[in-house]
Amino acid sequence: MKKLTIILILLFLSHSSFAQDAESDFGNIDIYLHTVDVGDLVYNNFGHTAVRVHNKNTGTDEVYNWGIFDFKDPVEFSFNFYKGVLIYKLGVYPYSSALRHYKLENRTVWEDKLSLTTNQKKSLLQRLSWNRSPENISYRYHYFFNNCSTMVRDYFDEALNGNLEKAYSPLLSGQKFRDKVQQGYATNPEVQLPLDILMNANIDVEMTRWQQMFLPLNLRQELINFEGGKLILSSRVILQANTPKAFSLSSFQILAIFMLILFFGIHMGQRREEGFMLERLLFIPCFFILLILGLFGFAMPLNWILSDHIDLHHNANILLLWPIDLYLLWPLFKIIKQGRKLSVENKYKHKWDTFIFAHILGNILFFLMWLVGLFNQDVSNSALYLMPCLSIMMIQIRHSYNKTVSAAVRSSGSSIINS
Repeated sequence: MKKLTIILILLFLSHSSFAQDAESDFGNIDIYLHTVDVGDLVYNNFGHTAVRVHNKNTGTDEVYNWGIFDFKDPVEFSFNFYKGVLIYKLGVYPYSSALRHYKLENRTVWEDKLSLTTNQKKSLLQRLSWNRSPENISYRYHYFFNNCSTMVRDYFDEALNGNLEKAYSPLLSGQKFRDKVQQGYATNPEVQLPLDILMNANIDVEMTRWQQMFLPLNLRQELINFEGGKLILSSRVILQANTPKAFSLSSFQILAIFMLILFFGIHMGQRREEGFMLERLLFIPCFFILLILGLFGFAMPLNWILSDHIDLHHNANILLLWPIDLYLLWPLFKIIKQGRKLSVENKYKHKWDTFIFAHILGNILFFLMWLVGLFNQDVSNSALYLMPCLSIMMIQIRHSYNKTVSAAVRSSGSSIINS
């Protein structure tokens, strides 16, 4: 009996010693969240997230980065992104290399030390080890639901037994995905405008606080504020830089102001016989604006057919920007090229008039549908800024070729009288 008791005590002490060793081993592993501030380039407008694992037992200090992609062929990359088939992968490299990269990008970086139990660390490290194996290193990227920030969020949630999602999924954020897209590209109006036009009602749903953690800065803030237990043990700024300043006006407001200035100049040119050169000159930027908007209209049905991005399908803006709007470039090009020498056959003038009248009627209908709330999609920018500008441009194009034709008729009549 004494021997059995001694054996049991020894086994208990051995197990306790092993458990203490395990506790000690994981206690020497520090895990950090890295949050990189937003940048002013298209690919870094939303910031970045990574995880640092400092293992004092082995002396390794590595950073896990889910933002790696192959950009060797920009054309193929862009086409795959358009189609919605974009493969990203996990990159693992020394902490010292990460610091050099952060300094090159010159963006603020916050480092937050996580407060995790031994079991939570073990779960997270097992997941990271699984992810870095060659067969699991790649993943299919999605800008809202599967990116560098959501990967970290999901792995942390798994280590916390799902408590992160349970806490934040029922809570609404008060913002839509479209709001975040607009805010993210406030420093790049040339991207902000086409995305707002080309993305549909799918991004006009209110996000939960769980969903809004697709943004690195939101993920960090929610982890700091987590009420299910203190997750952040300590914080420090490892690199300080200036945050890019957003434009005070939206891309639509900038475009509208620019176009109104053009329209005023064209109007002044149309009022004077000698002002036709000014009119032709100012119609040149209008030509390129109309070309771009026409391409947007042409692209919308193609997006539905060719792209797997469902956020680009069934877009309400197709009622404003028609797929055949490039037709308007014909009369505009002839006005710019020929000026007062423009001679328009009645059959072409009739076609141009019919198209413009129909389009302006469609524009008014689009505005009224938005006004009474018939769209699930937020088309407020299109209704308030694009619709009036597009309509005024069409009216001025029609006035210009009609005035030219009238002038030509008067000139012809005068010549007959003089002869």
